[in-house]
Amino acid sequence: MNLRNQKGSITLFVLVSCLFFLASVACVNIYIQSKQTAVDREYRQIKANYEKDINNMDSIYAELSNKNNLSVNFGIPKIDKTSKKITIDIYTNLENLDVKTLKYGWFYNPYQVENLLTNETLGDITNWTYVEHQNGENAFIATCNYTEEAGYYYLCVMIDNKIFWKQEPIVIEEN
Repeated sequence: MNLRNQKGSITLFVLVSCLFFLASVACVNIYIQSKQTAVDREYRQIKANYEKDINNMDSIYAELSNKNNLSVNFGIPKIDKTSKKITIDIYTNLENLDVKTLKYGWFYNPYQVENLLTNETLGDITNWTYVEHQNGENAFIATCNYTEEAGYYYLCVMIDNKIFWKQEPIVIEEN
């Protein structure tokens, strides 16, 4: 083998080695760029979720402050003596009712008693009902099937363990 062929082989080897080196550098660069793109994508997703959570927290805080100033208003009861059913609309200042935390119950007393409604009375309510019939975003319907012919029915609403009594009883009079 002559010197010229050796130089050509060495040159070719160096060129091929340089090409392999440049190709591997390019591959590493492409790999790093793809990893950076994935990291950027994940960062944008985390940032979007964070901003969404912050917005949700704002609405949760607004709802909590709304619940601290919670009010409940009772509509006019409708008594259907044929089906023995009392129906009453309930209105609250909550923007959206979370029916999982809202329930109502009825307390029956055959006699009119002053200052009857106490926390002990709550223990006598065995017919707690989670809201089934909404009447708009901040209203719902409470119903009661009554069996007694005459007496006084008191409605209690409980939202997140806050208690609201309808102070005036719903009177069912004898026929």
